[in-house]
Amino acid sequence: MQQDEKQESIEKLRKVLKSFGRPPQRDDYSWSNPALNVIDCVLSLNRKYDTFVRPRIDLFVKNHPDIKSLDDLRKLIIKCGPNQFAIKELNYNDTKRIETLLGVIEYLIRVQKDFKGLTEIARLEEWANKSSPQLAYTVGVRGFVLLVSNTFVCCLGLKLLNQNVYIMRFVSSAIGKKISDWEALDYLERAATEEGLPLREIDGKIWQNMARSNS
Repeated sequence: MQQDEKQESIEKLRKVLKSFGRPPQRDDYSWSNPALNVIDCVLSLNRKYDTFVRPRIDLFVKNHPDIKSLDDLRKLIIKCGPNQFAIKELNYNDTKRIETLLGVIEYLIRVQKDFKGLTEIARLEEWANKSSPQLAYTVGVRGFVLLVSNTFVCCLGLKLLNQNVYIMRFVSSAIGKKISDWEALDYLERAATEEGLPLREIDGKIWQNMARSNS
């Protein structure tokens, strides 16, 4: 796409974003520990949040208030086995999704060791701040490319955009053409920045309007 066409698309996005007004700053985008954040991210892939994801996480929290870290969660999945963990702990009969969850957990446990921080969340935030969406292609975990590193950045409460089907649909609709996922993220981030709007709140507003309206 030529540079002038790209800027034209960004301008179209700016007009739509401006119609949102200025979304209020929020601090409820993530759970209190990384184990729940990662479960949330993996379960949320192509699933309705309020009717599917949230009830399962609430049940997990009720049954396992002791699970505070990624390693706690990893040990529980290994102890149960992916199939039984899916069924017993999440009421979800999808072993492959839990295998993806386990792979992501093991990757994040490894990668955070290279970053400073007194807590696991702090180390993961440092990792997320230095990551890019292209990282997803190098992780080697089935399903991670669809999740993208930005999904975890979003769940960690940082002000970056989250890649999901609703965001992609929103951008395509706003500019009147379908573009790649990475282009959509780039355009939306540029439009929000040029309009002086908070990225995380814009992401949440789009997601709330499109995903939750279909829950």
